[in-house]
Amino acid sequence: MKLESDDGAELSLLPVRYEFDGQTIDPFDDFIVVTAQVRLADGRTWTFTDAALLAKEAARIPSWLRNVRSEPTIVPEPDPDDRDEATMLTFLDPVIAFGVASHHGDHSVVRVHLTLEGLPPWDDEETFHDFVVPLRLHDAQCRVAAAQWERDLLPFPLRAGRKSAAIAEPDCSVAPVSP
Repeated sequence: MKLESDDGAELSLLPVRYEFDGQTIDPFDDFIVVTAQVRLADGRTWTFTDAALLAKEAARIPSWLRNVRSEPTIVPEPDPDDRDEATMLTFLDPVIAFGVASHHGDHSVVRVHLTLEGLPPWDDEETFHDFVVPLRLHDAQCRVAAAQWERDLLPFPLRAGRKSAAIAEPDCSVAPVSP
């Protein structure tokens, strides 16, 4: 999948393999290793490869891209120490996340938030923070990228839970307490 801004900034994301070989019943063993190529508007580039997405998380990206226009916008200038995850597409591993900065006519400004292994090699800040890459994307580009990502994911279906139907998502609900 390629997201290319008209100012030259770009994110190319490609799933390359599962982190762990073979069948698995643990949903947390279903990480997909992705390779990302990032280019900033000023021409600087870097690449990283990381087990950044669970298979079920990766499958959420196309829907999010197709619905970018309906996504709420986030604060004008990102605070690198404060992700507003309520308005972002985030994942268990925080290496990559997506948010929408603004909507204009037939395009939106999407922010790609990168941290940890996704940071550029010249970023030597030692605290946890996001490096934000803004991408000005037209609606059609988002739809094309969504379709490409779906094709890219075909070799990586959900594997977790196939061996045993007895393993399910954990119930994180809180039961009401009686007085």
